[in-house]
Amino acid sequence: MASILKKPPFARRSVATVTGAVLTNAGQIKIPLDMGMLIEEHIINVDMSQTWGTNPPTAFDPRKCFSKVELVSSQGTHVSADGYQFYDAMRVTESSSANVVAYGAGSGAAATASFSMDLHHIMDEAHQDLLTALRSADVSGLQLVLTCAADASSGFSGGSGTVGAAAYTVNVEEKSLPGLSGKTKQDRDAIGYGNATHRLMSIGEIIGGAAVTSQQFKLKTGNKTRFLVLHCHSVTGGVPANGIVDEISLTINGVDYYRNTKAVALQQDNTKHRGLNVTGLIVLDCGQDISQWFDLRNLNEVKLEVKTLATAPASWRVTCAQDYAEGLEKFGL
Repeated sequence: MASILKKPPFARRSVATVTGAVLTNAGQIKIPLDMGMLIEEHIINVDMSQTWGTNPPTAFDPRKCFSKVELVSSQGTHVSADGYQFYDAMRVTESSSANVVAYGAGSGAAATASFSMDLHHIMDEAHQDLLTALRSADVSGLQLVLTCAADASSGFSGGSGTVGAAAYTVNVEEKSLPGLSGKTKQDRDAIGYGNATHRLMSIGEIIGGAAVTSQQFKLKTGNKTRFLVLHCHSVTGGVPANGIVDEISLTINGVDYYRNTKAVALQQDNTKHRGLNVTGLIVLDCGQDISQWFDLRNLNEVKLEVKTLATAPASWRVTCAQDYAEGLEKFGL
């Protein structure tokens, strides 16, 4: 662990189990969460089943199951990202769990999959990770919302015939720190952890085709940003793809932190430093030390510029998500 903060024993408790599907509640699985503890993370365990009319599927990708993941409380929106962004942002700081998949036999038999995703409130693996732990006793209306992807384009792929409705059972566990939770607000204020807030937000997408183009993402300001996550998708091929982004530039307060940096070089860094070798994924990573994160406070506008290749697919899209912390100035950071 990179954290320099001492921690007492943690508690891992199951706090909710909910079922859902595309045709139920407009495809949204809404999960109210417990409040009262200082929470490190929520662990989202998913069981999925789906029938295939002729041939069984041949592949599974958990990132495709949910088109949107949101966590909302009285403190605002903590997380709002698509399935790719949410799942891979988790993988920046830790390895993904092993998916348990059975593809079934087709002819109306169900394929099944089980997987888990972590919703980090702490700045996972950062030196002062607990500063953004969720003080859930001090919020209200804490709710996780998972929006199911369309059945024909959800987690399973490669099969044929009539695609059945994907059915989900979602269990959420809370990993908390009772020893640091405090029984009263005065206690919690004295402990101090959780006075800053961790957020993961999708900040948009750009689209294009097989021609050189330069487009921009407008970053959220008023925070310290730990990393930016770019996902490149071939709309033509319907899959994540490399060979779309050529160069990346980022200027903050007059300083070129990235200037015409090659996407392939960043992907090599992601592999070396984070163990991430994922097709179509590019991470601009500031590391574990909060002092090295991009300081976007007291700035009105910051833009990430993305230049693409003439050899890109005939149709593509690139999305960007921003992982950042607000309120670190309370700790002199």
